[in-house]
Amino acid sequence: MKQVIRFFSLTALVVSVFASCKKDDVKQESAVKQALVAHTWQVEKVTNYSSGIPSISYQRGTANNEDDFSLVRQTYKLNGFISYVDQFGSAGSDGSYELLNSDTKIKIGLASMGLSVVGENLKISSNEFSYTLKFNGGDSTRFNFSPL
Repeated sequence: MKQVIRFFSLTALVVSVFASCKKDDVKQESAVKQALVAHTWQVEKVTNYSSGIPSISYQRGTANNEDDFSLVRQTYKLNGFISYVDQFGSAGSDGSYELLNSDTKIKIGLASMGLSVVGENLKISSNEFSYTLKFNGGDSTRFNFSPL
């Protein structure tokens, strides 16, 4: 009788462990990731910082921009891939991304462009997505996106 009780106790323990593992395996997406994949994003503003001094090189709807990002679109997928349109209007779907350090950094790779960067100071809400790229020498560029 003791063996039967031990068997059922052990079986109940194993079942509860597997049941709890199954719940853990179904990972809830972070709020940051949910906001990121909710839209296709277009570049709203690009600010370059040289020696800490800001200079806006692109502002959507402004004439005489130093750079033209008007065609740029990025769509982030739950599976870690990105589809995009670049500055020249060429479309691609070979991009990838990964949220790093508790959603405060984003690693973005666009294979066809040979680009792999880590954006810092990540900010994502329902109407804004932005990050900063830092370069050797201390310069940086801030990209601000809005939903398309």
